Amino acid sequence: MLVSKSEGDLAQKLLAALEANVTVPARLRQEILGVSASNRDQVENMAASIVRHISLFAGSSNVLSILMKLDVATGGAFVLVPRDEKLRIDNEASLVVARRTAITLASKLGFGPVERTKVATAVSELARNIVMYAGSGEIRLTVSLTPRISLTVEARDNGPGIANIEQILGGGFRSNTGLGMGLRGVKSIASDFALQSSPGQGTRVRAVFLSPVQR
Repeated sequence: MLVSKSEGDLAQKLLAALEANVTVPARLRQEILGVSASNRDQVENMAASIVRHISLFAGSSNVLSILMKLDVATGGAFVLVPRDEKLRIDNEASLVVARRTAITLASKLGFGPVERTKVATAVSELARNIVMYAGSGEIRLTVSLTPRISLTVEARDNGPGIANIEQILGGGFRSNTGLGMGLRGVKSIASDFALQSSPGQGTRVRAVFLSPVQR
């Protein structure tokens, strides 16, 4: 981060770099010039706006290259380039970290507030299942920019596994702790969903979320 530069200078550099690649409308210009690099919510909202704009007017295939230019121009002050994350889950604190990380990453992929909430909900439910049923495991967040912008949430653990997958996902079974409701909820909000598990073999859950703006 360029600590020697004022936030106003950073915003100007970001705007200039973006304008070198796409036409920037007045609303987005104002949002960029008003952002504080130290304000997480402002940066996340701005990042989402920038990615949506690039996708619409330059194509999703150009998102990564343009974001890299923006990060170079600002010395990485806003960290706009999305990167895959692998997070260990073993307690409530790690659940909070996973949820926050997912929201930040989703914003860098152009997800709006509603879509970010869906991603955060899925991560929270899957991470909570890991803590409750397996004790520990991991959440992997994988970015894809082509052919469509998406974020894949994958939960992995080596816990006791699930014997009655069809009943759980079909609504015919729910444990006393709400396992079925959580998994069905994640399935209902994801664009694509897969569950692999068997008794004694652990569980793998994969949920894909598509960015709402594509070209």
